[in-house]
Amino acid sequence: LKTMVIDDRVMKQIDIALDRMRSEEMDYMDVIMWGLITIIKGTGMRIHEALSIQEQHIAKDLMGKPILEVLNEKTLTDRYIPISHDIVRAIRFVAKNTEWVQKELDTVFIFVKPVQSRKRKFEYLQQYYARKKLKDFCSKYNITDPTGEPYELNFHQFRHTIGTDLLNNGMSMREVMEFLGHNSAHSTRLYAKVQNERFSKTYRKLGFIGVIEESVDDIVDEEKKKITVEKRLMAQLPDGVCARPIKEQVINCKKPNACLFCPKFITTPEFLEVHKNHLERIKED
Repeated sequence: LKTMVIDDRVMKQIDIALDRMRSEEMDYMDVIMWGLITIIKGTGMRIHEALSIQEQHIAKDLMGKPILEVLNEKTLTDRYIPISHDIVRAIRFVAKNTEWVQKELDTVFIFVKPVQSRKRKFEYLQQYYARKKLKDFCSKYNITDPTGEPYELNFHQFRHTIGTDLLNNGMSMREVMEFLGHNSAHSTRLYAKVQNERFSKTYRKLGFIGVIEESVDDIVDEEKKKITVEKRLMAQLPDGVCARPIKEQVINCKKPNACLFCPKFITTPEFLEVHKNHLERIKED
């Protein structure tokens, strides 16, 4: 069940880390990486497309809303995508802070950096270096998966996550294809596998179908109130909790012994291995 879609809890850690970066005193490369992660996270652009951004690529549509021209050097094509004002500010922030290096290189690309080399003093930001700095970002801000292990983040995961979210929010396959700049619908169809709301929630978990809570005591009802002892006893399972008696009145469950396939199933970390083994047996059957 592992996919390229970034788990919501991981995305929250990334958001917090980016806010921390912006509030702290940033050096030149911090500015570069803050901007690059923010832009790709908010647009789903390919890494080589993001590295080709120019401030002049920002425009407005007929309604006055910001759009961005995206250049694809591999296919020699371009497209316009709607962007938020946060992305506009991020692009302009990077452009302003790299302006002096742009002048030295005589370029309009904003992702440029100074280097210590006998041959040259400035260069364009390369993909391999950006990927290395992304790993440093995850390490510095302790980005972890839901099990607490270091999270192996890559730029393409932001693209996959946005593609999935756009489909889940009702955008048509054709519109998503154009937004992401896919050459064929085959790539876009990969995101359609998780278009269904239930499967979307499912695929956001790591190796488990359902919801993971740190403790049964943390479970709340529809009104965000802690559940009563009576409700907890009604919902209690040997290795977790069924959310149906918590959220609604249930006389007879129509899907007995199918909790692992139910998005209303709630469990805690100590049972994850049990569920994974169960899923493996189901897969074999």
